[in-house]
Amino acid sequence: MEAPDRLSGRRACSDSGSAAGAAGPALEVRNLVKRFEGITAVDDVWFAVPAGAFMSLLGPSGSGKTTVLRLLGGFELPDRGSIMVDGSEISRLPPYRRDIGVVFQRYALFPHITVAENIGFALKQRRVPKPARRQRVEEALDMVGLPGYGERHPGQLSGGQQQRVALARALVFKPRILVMDEPLAALDKRLRERMQQEIRQLQKRLRITTVYVTHDQTEAFVMSDLVAVMNHGKLEQIGPPRTLYEKPQTEFVAAFVGDSNLFRGSIVPSPPAEGEMLLNDGSIVHCPWQGSAPESATLLVRPEKLRIDRAEPDSRRFNTLRGRVLDAIFLGDSIEYIVSAAGHEVIVREPNRAGAAHVRPGADVLLSWAIEDTVVLR
Repeated sequence: MEAPDRLSGRRACSDSGSAAGAAGPALEVRNLVKRFEGITAVDDVWFAVPAGAFMSLLGPSGSGKTTVLRLLGGFELPDRGSIMVDGSEISRLPPYRRDIGVVFQRYALFPHITVAENIGFALKQRRVPKPARRQRVEEALDMVGLPGYGERHPGQLSGGQQQRVALARALVFKPRILVMDEPLAALDKRLRERMQQEIRQLQKRLRITTVYVTHDQTEAFVMSDLVAVMNHGKLEQIGPPRTLYEKPQTEFVAAFVGDSNLFRGSIVPSPPAEGEMLLNDGSIVHCPWQGSAPESATLLVRPEKLRIDRAEPDSRRFNTLRGRVLDAIFLGDSIEYIVSAAGHEVIVREPNRAGAAHVRPGADVLLSWAIEDTVVLR
């Protein structure tokens, strides 16, 4: 198979649907463009989220992910493109008519009214009668694990409790879609990890289609069926977390979703279904490859795919490079080695287990990895 090009918007849309199952999309974004004072914040973004799926928009600050969320929620209008919920166009509807619940990064709770009044605000806007409103607020508080908290004020709650109230407010009117803008960013690590699990379990129980904005790769992978990686307003790649990690299609995705060892060189086809790559330092390694050879390419090998060998492995199945250990870093569950090899500083991550080779800086070593663990990038 020929090395994939950068994933186009239309391809991303079809891949996202197939990745999460056969169900039709509950949410579909087509050709979405948004500019601010001549700067393109969102540039021709396409994706589809199947009904009941959890999709994270992942990217660095300024990548356009929050702008996409604001377009979904109706807080900004697109310059071009469409947003479809269950096949109906909603791009020009006001927020309260979109059937989309929103959880903001700073929760946006009203400090002067009670928790129950905060949660019931969306129902009041929709003219739900007071008795029904009271019952649904109580149900929402039970759902997020805060029964009996209705008469408190937001200032009396912890950060995690405020986050739960914001989530209850977004869900109380039973929206078709839930969107969340980095809602856990202000929480400490342990609470954030617990809330990740709680949100994911609640989402699965309710089967609500969810779009979640984050800059944290681990958070996206822990919570999501699909992850869409954004960079400079464009959608780089979309797919299940494992696919993005093991088969990234661009250097940006490879580097953003995990530690990467990148080797540059040129490929010469070498049947069957394999290529020889001449690295820039003159070393030769093998990689999965079919088709004509590009003038140049980049190989990706993840740190945990590499190992330090005492003996030469089977050259038909493994690539090898000789190098020298520059540093050894103890991480608790693993040991990370920095090895000078093939003109690069290569990261090797080995589990901390009985019998593992503990190599000291300055040692000459043989690095190896399976040929099929080599990913070809353009």
